[in-house]
Amino acid sequence: WLSKKLDMASVDIIHANSSREDLGAILALKYKKPFVWHIREFGLGCFSFRKDYINLMNQAASELIAVSEAAREHWIKKGLEKEKVVCIYNGVPLEIPEKKDYEGNLKKQIRFLMLGSIYEAKGQYQIIRALGMLEERHKEKISLDIVGDGPGEYVNRLRKLAKQYSLLSHISFLGYQEGFDHKICSYDCGIMCSRTEGFGRVTAEYMMAGLPVIASDIGPNRELVIDQETGLLYEWNNIEDLKEKIIFLLNNVDLLEKMGRRAREYAAAHFTSKRNAELIYKEYLKILDRKHVL
Repeated sequence: WLSKKLDMASVDIIHANSSREDLGAILALKYKKPFVWHIREFGLGCFSFRKDYINLMNQAASELIAVSEAAREHWIKKGLEKEKVVCIYNGVPLEIPEKKDYEGNLKKQIRFLMLGSIYEAKGQYQIIRALGMLEERHKEKISLDIVGDGPGEYVNRLRKLAKQYSLLSHISFLGYQEGFDHKICSYDCGIMCSRTEGFGRVTAEYMMAGLPVIASDIGPNRELVIDQETGLLYEWNNIEDLKEKIIFLLNNVDLLEKMGRRAREYAAAHFTSKRNAELIYKEYLKILDRKHVL
């Protein structure tokens, strides 16, 4: 079907944007084309229907682009040829509005934001439990908006957990919001509690908006968030540690502006869509140069 729609002789490179499908690999092998394969996940089940998916990736790909060093190392340990795997971070728009008013209402309340899909692996329960463990004097200084959607059963569990900790007046479940990246700058701190991320796009969006981030210490988060500089890292699923990081910010609200500005600067230097596209284009040219030499 594809050969009828597209002149494959005119194609220089095939690029598959996800490791979850193998159509690009099949085409590259059939038509003997250079093939770039993006790796955005840690999941080993992406080729559950294949017993030889590592061999296929090694055989078909001229180059594999991992979206974090953590993802790169993970897949190399699974058998990918090390010299073929490069790390290029995902990009987010530089146009995401930057937080300007760091003073705001900070003396009275800090506005936390948790943005993204609502699944257990994303760890929303961790921030709710951490807030629930705070003393009342600390709870009064905090609000949390959870933005995104997910399975109703899990969302209901989170609501019940918030009610159990008497947090319904402090936590709002806003559901999915279109174009919310333009509203991130109205908050004071981003929350990222995931168990695993290939990159952590939401973390990069927080930073691009000028927000410091409290993030779990999983691999990609350690690459994006510089502890004590652009945010705070806590031990994943260590609720006490997460609570202490929140209290630290409550007691040092002046650091929110300093870390937020550093976060914006770091994101603008490392995680823009423009930089992402430029680096990928450079890899294309390298691959085509190698093909020409061969």
